[in-house]
Amino acid sequence: MADIENITGWREELKEFYESDEGYEFFNGRSLEISIKLSDIFELAELFIKYDCLREAAEKVGQWREVTLAQLENMPGNYQENFERLLPREAVETCADFENWFAMRKKIQADQLVVDLSLRIVTAYLRGEADSVRTIDGVRNLAAVHERRIINDVGD
Repeated sequence: MADIENITGWREELKEFYESDEGYEFFNGRSLEISIKLSDIFELAELFIKYDCLREAAEKVGQWREVTLAQLENMPGNYQENFERLLPREAVETCADFENWFAMRKKIQADQLVVDLSLRIVTAYLRGEADSVRTIDGVRNLAAVHERRIINDVGD
């Protein structure tokens, strides 16, 4: 199995895990009441930035979120059809799959909130709003909104 710092073969490893009994239980036996460590959100964001293929996917998702979601309300035609047409599906799938791999490797529960906050960090970092993903106060503020689910294990 790959370690967290070397993502070589992560897609194959995740696919193999999905197909195993252990993987089925891991991804389908989820509890809705979970706690998420802020350090895991930061670590995932750092990995998205570190590897070109992940950074590119994260950038596409961030650009889509910032530009497209704001414009969808004013676009002519069906909202859902425009959403589907403009969605960078491959980039979204890459980010979601990588978050699942990360959760598998860290033995933490995969959660949409983890990948969402990590991608917000990446977007802010790539825009030059911080020197490090761990210095972005806005993410800590977002985490505070979800305080029942996110444990601040990195201090202030």
